[in-house]
Amino acid sequence: MSKWTFGWVLILFIDAIFALRGIAEKNPRTIRGVTIYKSMVAARGGDADAMKRIGDYHIKWNKSTESYKQALDWYLRAAQKGQPQAMSEIGRIYMNSLAGELNYEKSRYWLEKAIATDPENVEIMWIRLLLFRRENDKKGFISLSRRIEEIKPGYIRYRINQLSRD
Repeated sequence: MSKWTFGWVLILFIDAIFALRGIAEKNPRTIRGVTIYKSMVAARGGDADAMKRIGDYHIKWNKSTESYKQALDWYLRAAQKGQPQAMSEIGRIYMNSLAGELNYEKSRYWLEKAIATDPENVEIMWIRLLLFRRENDKKGFISLSRRIEEIKPGYIRYRINQLSRD
């Protein structure tokens, strides 16, 4: 048994003990351990949404370059199965050099693919809009801005307000 398998079994065992004692409802850490384990099992079974969640887990608690590289690996697996949010995360990682590689071409490829897979998702379009801005592509920026406003009026203003608060 590998050390990773042993670790997941140990997490599941400890969570089961806490659940039996009725502590699970009060302690989100125990619930999180079971959720991660279930996601890992589902991801190994080929579930694209679970693969995306595993990628999210890698960067949620540790925002190091190594964690982003591991997340990128899981996102690529999910993207190969057609998961659009994973595709957008890949684009965001390449656009911001989070895994150590700044690559606008790869970012553009994955963001365009995500938009083609989920053409009504304004969150994905927002990330692509940011890339248009970085690339100084005014024509693409204006065109996509109009498209976003057609789908969800006021969304761009909402996101700009969020940025100004951060």
